[in-house]
Amino acid sequence: MRYIKIILFIKLMCSPGWFAEARESQLNPYKNISSRDIFPLSVASGDPTQHGFVLMTHLSIRHLCKENKIRLEISDSEFFSEPSVLIKKDILISIPSNLQRINDYLIEATSREEYERMTKINETFNPDEAQEVVIKEVIYEPEIITGSRYYYYRFSYCGMESDIGRAKALPSGSPDSLKIAVITCQDYTSGKYNVFYHLAKEEGIDLVFHSGDVIYEYNRYPGLPSASYSKEINFPDGVLSLAPEADVRKANTLADFRYIYRKEKSNPDFQEALRKHTWVFIRDDHDSGADNIFWDDKSEAPGFPDHDVRRNWPARARNRVMKNALQAWTEFIPMDVTFHPETDSPQEVLSTYFKSYNFGDLAELFLLEGRIFRTPENPEEGLPGSMLGKDQKRWLIDGVRHSRANWQLIGNQTLMAPLRLKGGTGKILRQFVDIDENGAINRDAWDGFSDERRQILEAFSEKSNIAVFTGDMHTSLVSYLKKNFEKGADRKNNKFSDIIGAEFMTPSLTSPNFSDSIRFAAGISGFTVLTREIFECDNPHIKHFHGGIYGYATAVIRKERLDWFVYKINKIKEKTKTKKTLRKYLWYRPSTRKIGKMDKFQLLGRDESSLLSKWNS
Repeated sequence: MRYIKIILFIKLMCSPGWFAEARESQLNPYKNISSRDIFPLSVASGDPTQHGFVLMTHLSIRHLCKENKIRLEISDSEFFSEPSVLIKKDILISIPSNLQRINDYLIEATSREEYERMTKINETFNPDEAQEVVIKEVIYEPEIITGSRYYYYRFSYCGMESDIGRAKALPSGSPDSLKIAVITCQDYTSGKYNVFYHLAKEEGIDLVFHSGDVIYEYNRYPGLPSASYSKEINFPDGVLSLAPEADVRKANTLADFRYIYRKEKSNPDFQEALRKHTWVFIRDDHDSGADNIFWDDKSEAPGFPDHDVRRNWPARARNRVMKNALQAWTEFIPMDVTFHPETDSPQEVLSTYFKSYNFGDLAELFLLEGRIFRTPENPEEGLPGSMLGKDQKRWLIDGVRHSRANWQLIGNQTLMAPLRLKGGTGKILRQFVDIDENGAINRDAWDGFSDERRQILEAFSEKSNIAVFTGDMHTSLVSYLKKNFEKGADRKNNKFSDIIGAEFMTPSLTSPNFSDSIRFAAGISGFTVLTREIFECDNPHIKHFHGGIYGYATAVIRKERLDWFVYKINKIKEKTKTKKTLRKYLWYRPSTRKIGKMDKFQLLGRDESSLLSKWNS
């Protein structure tokens, strides 16, 4: 028995956490803190290249010591044994001098009473509501990071070690396949983050693509009824909205946006998904400052919708709202994007707005900026509307035309294919949704910029391997992309030369889906099947529409085909009581320019690996 106790004691002593706590206690015997106190938002990786990625963590300003640097280690083993450690580097950190003095007192406190008194003083120190020191390190090591495999990383500060993260670089050469998880629209107040619980456990993912709306600017989602799973975010400032959202507060200051990101990234399941996978992000309207936000060239400032009180604010104040949103985004999202506070215009405040990624000769991914350069949905007569702006549009067209990859993938915020209600079939929905004279149901999407859409798709006319990944509409949808979407054109999608690819929309993570939104607005349920039939009938290019699920999707890309798996995940139950259900399976083959699909009853007893192995054989 004594022998066993000695072994257990030695194992405890040799664990990294034991040494970390021991060293920390030497700094101050009155501190009783853990690694989670030092690194409250855990770790994340993103924005990969063939030879690196961005690694991110945050140091709590409540628990700083005298160190002015943080250690980063990268290993090819999660155990970080000495031969496996590939990179060790010290990163200098900048701490405000008055905050440093308070923490010096904390470290040097000679009694518990003095320590507790200084802790209370520290808690009142709030420099512009910043609660963390942001650590974002861009890794580019061509001699060390040399393959699309997992690399493990961790940070250490004053003897305390962060969680161990896992990052993956992009492949080069000729990879056989690529797997991308696609997620969107994760309003914190509308449900539980059960999608992240399941996403974190999924293996084999090369990249997670977030199509926008990481945060919502609301303190609670407009129109969402009180329920056991709904909640509010009490950010410090904010402004009241107008009807029909008159009882909703909206984030406005930098402190507001930081508060929302901090609240979301404190969620352990979101942290685990960020820790386990490497991500890329684009922004949509809500994480750019406001619902349906656009750029107003006349005032050289963002424009706000009619129900937003800020629409009448001076240009400088409107610019400040968007700049606050963009600054907070750069502080919490692991992307190699620098914020320039000295610049007045949101169109110039970031170092990068759109970019592309190469996955060897298999695929190239183009990420779009769909908010900051877009004109109003209804520009003045005689002026062409644009979602992308002149420079980005040219960059996209040239990039796709000259891409040498087999697939051209486009990461996009809003639905690119048309979505219209025609004749009498849409009457039942017209009382609940806005529909223009042409039957377009969502002019905030590409239907509001149909001329630019036509120009872009016609420019891709020589391609057939275009795949667009989309979010925004809180709906699962798959559609053909065609050069000609006009009335009466090829209702059976048999015109081979007209089809250039397919669009894949992932369902929302928590934000109220299409069916729930109608149910909340009208008090009527049972629209899921009806809306699917209506939309697929009036839009023959759409091969799948389901507005009644929450979850995420994965795309498996191989040279000859793209397979799309849609997963349904409950957002109301406790995570351990939920399951990930394969709800829809579709595929697109460029050689035939056809979309195929299996419905849920055909999928009973099957999973992703069995379906893929069927095609491989």
